[in-house]
Amino acid sequence: GGGGGGGARVLGHSRVQGQWGRDSFDQSKLKRCCVVFCTVFALLVGIVGMFFFLENSNAAPYIKSAVPPPTPPPLTPRQRHELRAAQLTADASTARIRASLRDVYTQTPHMASFKRNEELAQHVVDSWTAAGVDDVRTERFSVLLSHPRVLHESSGDDGYEQFEPRPCRVALVDERNATIMQLDATEGVVSGGGAAERPFPTFNAYSASGVATGALVVAGYCKADDFDALSDSDRAAIEGGVVLCKYGKGFRGNKAHNAQKLGAVAVLLYSDSADYGAAAAAKDDEGRGVFPDGPYLNRKGVQRGSVWIGTGDPLTPGYAATPYAPRLTIDEVHDDNVATGWPLPKVLIAPLSTADGEALLDAYNNFRSGGTGSSSGGGGSTRPRVQVAVDLVEERRTITNVIGRIEGSGPEREQLVVVGNHRDAWVYGAADPSSGSAVLDEVVYLFGALKRRGWRPRRSIIFASWDAEEFALIGSTEHVELHRDELLDRAVAYLNVD
Repeated sequence: GGGGGGGARVLGHSRVQGQWGRDSFDQSKLKRCCVVFCTVFALLVGIVGMFFFLENSNAAPYIKSAVPPPTPPPLTPRQRHELRAAQLTADASTARIRASLRDVYTQTPHMASFKRNEELAQHVVDSWTAAGVDDVRTERFSVLLSHPRVLHESSGDDGYEQFEPRPCRVALVDERNATIMQLDATEGVVSGGGAAERPFPTFNAYSASGVATGALVVAGYCKADDFDALSDSDRAAIEGGVVLCKYGKGFRGNKAHNAQKLGAVAVLLYSDSADYGAAAAAKDDEGRGVFPDGPYLNRKGVQRGSVWIGTGDPLTPGYAATPYAPRLTIDEVHDDNVATGWPLPKVLIAPLSTADGEALLDAYNNFRSGGTGSSSGGGGSTRPRVQVAVDLVEERRTITNVIGRIEGSGPEREQLVVVGNHRDAWVYGAADPSSGSAVLDEVVYLFGALKRRGWRPRRSIIFASWDAEEFALIGSTEHVELHRDELLDRAVAYLNVD
């Protein structure tokens, strides 16, 4: 009984302990669940409250600013174009252009095919290569040029060619061809003109050479209607005569051609003050004067230029003047039946300054007035006689184009946009063409800078520095004749910087 009682107590104790343990465990679990529930509820209330606060309080904009902004939409093609145009404009440097113009391109005369112009071709190659142009190369052609006789290949302080200083001579003469008055027929020295204080020969390229004497005829601008308006006496005097023409209102080659067709033996081209000199400056709205005080031609200034009406190399009409191309002879290109249809002139042609032109006008007007004028240069009751001598060399010489290329990357990359300017000049060429050469170098530099930033054009771009443009658009014409098929097929635009 005692054992049973004892056992009962034990079992009873065990039941009590077991019930107490289960009750204690259930209460602890319930307590933890309540804590978790309250924590989650408080967190949710806090988050909801925060968003409510952000949406409805003054602090919202400052806190929202930490949120990254949405990604902007991609730029349209037009916007990308405008952005790059703005970059080009911002990066352009007038200081670089000015330095290039003054220190490189206009230090020395650089006529096509001669030493300085070849040095400038190498300068273009070097500068375009440094700018990052994909491909820069030269192309050379052997073409017929006309120039004053070279006395020394390398002379003087600058080491460049020395030319015959007076290849054209003009004089008023009497009936026995004795000189009455010798015209200067040079440009002379301009005080304060900087580099232009060094004179350079005056001539018209492709003029015939020789000596001719004839009666003087004044024919305005030597357009066809100017000849039609001449008096019977003047018109009759053209045959075997010397015709004085004003520059302007037409190509100088057409003036000479018109006079040659009427039988003239020589043509003199002068710059009228009303068109180019002091008289024109007097009407300038900006008050600009004559050189060196302004852009207008001073009385001793002379306009040079070619007088052949054709384009390209006269010896290789219609095809490129490569070294082994077939060529016409020089005699053939002077023949009226030449294949080009435009033979080289048969008359003597020389350019004159305003001062020299006015001296001839004075003699002519004295004759027209019956000898009552004040001319000291002949004339009077007898029509003035003029003797013209021209000494030029016609020979084949090598010219050099520089061609640079930036490859396109768009679907139109096979298309070509060509940007060009000629490099050669009759003398220093500050305005024509060196202002364009300096600007073209800057454009190439800027496009190279864009390219280094990862940009490429949609179309391929060709940059060109042409040679011998002044003679007859020769460099660019030979390039087109050499690359005719490619340009016809792929070129879409040409931009001329000259």
